[in-house]
This record gives sequence, C-alpha cells and structure tokens, in this order.
Amino acid sequence: MPSLPPQLRAFVRPFGTFREWTPSLGVALLLVLVAGGANAYAVAQTADVVGGHVSGTTVVDNPARPPEAICDDDFGEIGSDVDRRCDRPKTIEKKLGPVAADAVSGGVPLALLTPFVTWILVTVVFALLTADGGLRDGEQFEQFVGLLPATAWGVAPATLRYLARPVAVSRLVEEWSYPSDVELLSEAARTVSAGTDSTVFLAVLAATLAWQGYVFAGALRGVRDASRERAVGVAAVLAALAFGFAAVGAVSFPPDAPNEILGLLGVAVGFVAFALARTFVAIDTFFELIGMRGRKNVEPRDWYLWLRRAMGALVMVAGFVLSGGVRYL
Repeated sequence: MPSLPPQLRAFVRPFGTFREWTPSLGVALLLVLVAGGANAYAVAQTADVVGGHVSGTTVVDNPARPPEAICDDDFGEIGSDVDRRCDRPKTIEKKLGPVAADAVSGGVPLALLTPFVTWILVTVVFALLTADGGLRDGEQFEQFVGLLPATAWGVAPATLRYLARPVAVSRLVEEWSYPSDVELLSEAARTVSAGTDSTVFLAVLAATLAWQGYVFAGALRGVRDASRERAVGVAAVLAALAFGFAAVGAVSFPPDAPNEILGLLGVAVGFVAFALARTFVAIDTFFELIGMRGRKNVEPRDWYLWLRRAMGALVMVAGFVLSGGVRYL
C-alpha cells in the first residue's frame, strides 16, 4: 500500500512528517484561506437557520419620523418636509426573523479572519517559547516566518467544526424560546448561533481542538526541534485555553459593542511590538538616557527583550478577545 503524501500524512503523523518535510508557505496560506472561507460560510448558514426559525413581529419606533419634540414644537412649517415626515406613524411593525438573521450574519467578516488571526497568534507563541530571548528583530522574525508553513496545518482541522456548527444550531433552535424585544433577540440569536449549548457540538469542538493540538505539537517539534514533552505540553495548554474561550466566549464577550476594529487593531499593535521589540527598546533607551554619560554601550538583557516580546503577544490575545473572535474559534 503506497504511503500517504506528506500533505496528508502531516495530519495523522505530524511528529515524523514535519521532521523530514517542509511545507510551502503558499499551500499553507491556501489551507488557512479555506478554513476562513468555511468559517464565514458556516456563520452565514447559521444566520439563515436562526432567522428562519424566528417568526412574528414587534412594534418599534418609526426611524423615518422625526423625534416627538420636533413634531410637538411645530419646528417645520406647514407643508415643509419636516411637517410631512411628522405625519408618518410613530411606530411600525418589524419582522423578527430578519433581526435575528442580521445579528448572526454580522459576524461573517470576523469569522473569515479568525483562522488567520489564530494562525499568526499560535506561531507567535511558538516562536516566543522556542527562540533565544536576545535575538535581533530580524532573526526573531525569520524564525516566526519559518514556523508559519507548518503551523497552518494545525489550523486546518478547525474546518470540520466550522461546518458542523449550522447542523448543531439547527437542532438547538427547535427548542429555543426567543424574546420579542429587538435588542434582546439580537443578543439571544448571537448566543444560540455559537452552538455551545449543544453537547454534540462541544464534543466536536473538543475533538477537533485535540486534533489541532496534536498537529501543532508535531509542527513545533519538527521545525524548532523542541522535545516531545514540551511540544505536547504547549499545544495542550493552547487547546485547553481555546476550548475554554470558545465554550464561554459567546456569553462572556458578546460583540454588541463596536469593538471588532479596535480589537483587530490591538492584534496588529501587539504583533508589531513582538516583531520589533529590540527596536522599541533602543528607542526607549535613547530618550531615557538623553543627558546621561556612557550611554553608548547600553544593551538590553535577554530576559528583558523576551519580556517585551511576551507583552506584545499578550496584547495580541487581548485584542483578539476584545474583537469577539473567540466566538468563531
């Protein structure tokens, strides 16, 4: 029986595969792109499932009518545009189905980006934990880029749970009692769309995260020559954290505030802080030592550079959580 090609063998025997085979960055990018597309597609399908289950209407203020204070004070002259708009009804009926669907489908762009952010974040953590703390910025970035092709294989198994989410949610909504208030319905729709109330989906989530951790551990050992125990330990911690965030993230971090852009900006800022830690330390030192003698030979210690890079990684994690991306892990 012929052996599997390394592209497939990396999913089932990653420890041996990554030690003798180096994947291309182009194929790695394609894998993550497929995962992102599957995630976005699944969220869009979930929106249709949730919106199709919700029926009925509710009464809301008419957005096309001016505020009551303007109409009561005769702000507009008779026959003016304001006067004509004040003749419109104060309230209108709004269908609840589209409200629920829009609340869920609003997460499609973030779902598309989540596998890419996960890919970068995991690679940053691996580079941080396996590189010498005193590396120059270019050397640290080179090691980061060297890990990217292999860690993409650890992102790919998430595609299975992405595609399982609409199926799980279709079962959940059969017994879902939704509120008639527009704001409460939007929040409830986003919560149920996560699928984490389904025991079966939680099992799929745990299984795929364990698979991802297995592949990540093989990539870390193969590319960075980490010990098997260390690689498995790091990957297991990351998988456990991801499960915790994914299981409770929909409840703890509802994306009902405009935090997505701010959170993704935090991810970008954290990455720059990680990649250019020595440069920023040199700039800080230059300004702090203005007026001091003997400042030409000042060099940061290795542990301090590592700490600065670790702070950048923590900022990336905080930004990802703030963006609400944990809902789409």
